[in-house]
Order: sequence, then C-alpha cells, then structure tokens
Amino acid sequence: MSPFCRFKDIQKKPDYSPVRYETDKFPSFCAEMGVGIQMIYSCRPVVTAEAAEALMVRSLGSGANGIGYYMYHGCSTSLRKDGIGFFSDEPMGVPKISYDFQTPIGEFGRIRDSYHNLRLIHLFVQDFGDLLAPMETILPEGYQDITPGDRETLRYAVRTKGGSGFLFMVNFQDHDTARYDQRDLQIKINLAQETMAIPASKGVTLKKDQSVILPFNLDLEGALLKYATAQLLCKIDDKDIPHYFFFAPEAMESEYVFEESSIRGVKKTFTPQPGLESTFTVTSARGQRIKITTLTRQQALHTYKTDGRIVLTEATLVPGKEEFTLLSLGNNRVEYILYPSRAGFKTQVAEVPEVTPVYQVEKAGSRRMSIEVEPSREPYVQEQFLEISYTGDVRMAFINGSMVLDYFYYGAPWPIGLNRFQEKMKNHSMDFYFRPLYKNAEYIEDLPASVLPDFGEKNSYLKVEEIRVIPEYKVIVVY
Repeated sequence: MSPFCRFKDIQKKPDYSPVRYETDKFPSFCAEMGVGIQMIYSCRPVVTAEAAEALMVRSLGSGANGIGYYMYHGCSTSLRKDGIGFFSDEPMGVPKISYDFQTPIGEFGRIRDSYHNLRLIHLFVQDFGDLLAPMETILPEGYQDITPGDRETLRYAVRTKGGSGFLFMVNFQDHDTARYDQRDLQIKINLAQETMAIPASKGVTLKKDQSVILPFNLDLEGALLKYATAQLLCKIDDKDIPHYFFFAPEAMESEYVFEESSIRGVKKTFTPQPGLESTFTVTSARGQRIKITTLTRQQALHTYKTDGRIVLTEATLVPGKEEFTLLSLGNNRVEYILYPSRAGFKTQVAEVPEVTPVYQVEKAGSRRMSIEVEPSREPYVQEQFLEISYTGDVRMAFINGSMVLDYFYYGAPWPIGLNRFQEKMKNHSMDFYFRPLYKNAEYIEDLPASVLPDFGEKNSYLKVEEIRVIPEYKVIVVY
C-alpha cells in the first residue's frame, strides 16, 4: 500500500523530499502524477478510476496548486529507423511497442473511466482554482499517525483562507479491497471567527473508494453558503444569472445551508433531490439571484462544459467554435442535454446511419489468427476499433511479417484503432500470436480475481473469447 492516499502538507514537505529549493517561496505543483502505470512483464498493477480520483483529491487537499500527469494519453513507441530492434524491448520488461500506460485516454484514443472521474476535478479547478490557490492546508491532529492500512480513521484535510475553504475527504487505499463505508461523519473545523460542524446535525456517509471535496463559507455572489454536503462542479452564466452546478457524492444526502443574513426570504436550508429537476434559486441580501443545480454523481461523470454551456452525454465531447463533436462508440444514436438551450434540461437526440463493419477472421490453431477488415469510408465514422477479448499472456500483432503492436494481459479487452493501419492493411491481413497464461506466472497476484481463469489440472490457459469490430460514430452539434 502506498502513502499517496493520506493527506499531508506538501507545501512544507513535498512528497519526494528533500528538494533543492525553499518550499515556502514557490507554489506546489504536482507533476507526473500517476493516474495510470505501465505494465512490465513480471508486474502488472491495475490502476482504477477511483485510484486516479483519490490521488488528485488528496494532492489538492494537501496543498497542490497545479495538476500534471504522466501520462494522460497513451501512445505507441516508434520503431527504430534502421528496422532492427525496438526502442523499448522485452528484456527491459516492457512491451516493444505499446505504451498505453492505462491512461485516461488510451493508446488509440479510447476513453477510460478515469477520464470521467478526473474531469470532475478539472471542471472544479478550471472554474474555482482562483479561490483554491491562495488557501493553505490545515490538517487534523494525529494525521501523521494514520497508516495506509487504517480503515477506521477518516482521512481529511482543509484548505482555507479568511474563513472560507474546502473540506477534502478520501476513503480509498490502493491494494485494499476490504475497505468499508464510513458512516455518521461530522467534521468540526476550528476557524478564527467560529467553530463549524459539517454537517450541523445529522452525520453523512463517505462510501468505500470515494473521494469528495465539500465547500464551506463560500461566497456565491453575496449569498454566503455556510456549507454544502455536495461537491462543487462548475459555474455558467444562465441569462445573466450565475448558475452553480454541484453533484451529490454517492450515499451522501445533499444539504445547503446559507447564512441567514446574507439571503432574502425565510428559508436558509435546502435539501434537494439530486437530478435535473433539483434546481433552486436563492437571492442574496443585495438582490443578486443565483441558481443551484445538484446533479447525481453519475450525471456529473458525463458532464462537459464548452463555450459557457453544460453538456450531459455518455458520448465523448470534443469542443469547437459554436459547435461540438460527439464521439459515440458503437451507438449511432447519440443522446445529449445542452444547457442553456431552447430544450432546457430535456434530452436531445442526434442520429447518423448505422454501419455494419465488414471483417473476416481466420484461425490457425489456438495461438494464431489473421483478421482482415474493410475500412469505413463514411464521413460520420471517426474510427473503427478491433476489440479482442481473451484470457492469456502476451499478444502480438503483425502486418506483412513486421510487428506493429504488442500488449500484456491484465484482464481488459485489447482495443486496436485501425485508422493508422489502413494503408498497410489494403493488401495484407493483421496477424496475431497469443501466448498462454501460466498458473505459476509471477504477475498472477497483480491481476484481479475476476479475470483469472480456472486452470483446473492444467498449468496454462489460453482462450480468445470474442472478436468484434466497433465503429466510433461522429456527430456534430451546432448551436
């Protein structure tokens, strides 16, 4: 278990101390954060989306004022010009070509769950980073005694300035599958002018593997939000009305408590049911109206912000000027919500003709096969992914006798973007070779139990479960 899920003051003591600069004179900027990791042959750790999110919530709560990744987009290692050998090679323990790194955006541009989890943080930092940056980190007494294996003690930190701030909490630990929900939590924060409790009365639940950021004493255009048990996501201008979007962490009841003197009206506490009908309006004492919408966490995971608008969609959004592109894997009918728009929070649909990929598979024994795929010439097909689901060890792909790809098994299907190989595959098939998974392989303990086969009396196992070609559709929405 690593120490990177425990809070500390990384401004005073960076993670990789000692350093050659005076830490109090420079902001802390986390570079090369490992939200993915490269497989080596003998060691194949799996990085989950929850691990990536926890690392970044912990880093921000510990004082980071910048986010940098290694890596955010996977890639393929280029071949040597002399045609002999590879820049990366198996004796070094890494694949010869694949440098996928389990990144949020994979080697061929496929989106992983971590892309969505991290966007929760990116949207927050983009819109509220100016508030967070000058805030110092405050840690609870005894924080340094928390061990990675401690499942009972709450891991939390506060960043604050002038009585306003954010509460960071993490209930995740790498390599710990036995963590449990932490219930009936109430955090007391001693500020210069007051001592406040979040929440004020009924405790909240922090689910297993979840990480959250909660605001307190947040100035919303003059209306003082004492605290919210919902996470701040982003802000837009909604017809000259500031509109704040929060989301509800799983199993945590959403409560917003305002300073009574800072708002008009009798009601100061709001407990909306998360969803698209949760919007409520508050008017500050000086007459400024604001809107607050509380999304579910699932909705927030599929929320984008582009050109001052909110888009909710399960497709991947690529922003443009007065338009955006939606990339939809395997589904030619794309649903989205664009707000603000004439449709409001109603779902809109964009559809393109369905295509049926044409391909042929020829097997030669249990370890070898050849696949031919006809390229798609439709303008609304962005990419075709050849996806191979199998249980085994190393797999390699060749075109005309030359290796073009390799990969180490860790339980996930092998997706191959075919666009880059179109020219080579005009006259040649893509040929595959698979090595079996051995019962005594040293990396077996790294693999999730759910992806391990039943070896029975055998010492090795190899099975190709499914081969399919999936089109990625492209839809352009103009507004």
